Amino acid sequence: MTNTETNRSLGTTQGCTLLIGSSVLQRIKLKGLKRNVRVSTNRGAQPPQIRRALQRQDLQSFSTIIIQAGGNDAANNRDYDSIENDLIAIITDIQEANADAEIFFSTVFSRADVDVSVVNDIIRDVCWEYNINVIPCDERMYDPNSYLYWWDRKHLSDRGTAVLLKLYDSFVLILKSRDHRARDTTCDFCGERGHTSRRCRHGDQVECWNCRQFGHKAKLCRYNTY
Repeated sequence: MTNTETNRSLGTTQGCTLLIGSSVLQRIKLKGLKRNVRVSTNRGAQPPQIRRALQRQDLQSFSTIIIQAGGNDAANNRDYDSIENDLIAIITDIQEANADAEIFFSTVFSRADVDVSVVNDIIRDVCWEYNINVIPCDERMYDPNSYLYWWDRKHLSDRGTAVLLKLYDSFVLILKSRDHRARDTTCDFCGERGHTSRRCRHGDQVECWNCRQFGHKAKLCRYNTY
């Protein structure tokens, strides 16, 4: 299949978020996204094609990059070592071009034509080794009734695309409907800016210096005596 690349954006890419992947992203509607989100759809792409598409981007313009890849590798029975090496090469390219960019790899949701579990294991292992964020599409988008897919059970329907974007949005704010002020908020758990306590990744790992228990900060401690 001939690889074709489609880049779509409603605004500037400076300091923006890039969604890049294969044709599973083709039904994303820009009007539902924030103006700082750019979508790059690469039909039939495997990691080598995704890597070349990334090399054509101005990576210094993006603060966040979400990569959806792996489904076509599983469907074409690519060598697992090659997949791993390609994912590492993608990470290296991005970090060399923009060390400050936050990278997310999306795992592959289930397909009717092939088992994607091994590819997802590779994605998770590489991301763990290189301290890269993982968006667990295989866990959050499990759909035994095929409500999220077209008839081929490989490509997402409009409903499936909406679910995918909401999942992405729970990690990176990309949807217009999200409160745009969230990036200016401070988390009550960890004290970091850019998210609320409900979305804190640290969760119960935060230690209160007042009672020495975990799961809250001192200013929210019920044992406060001041």
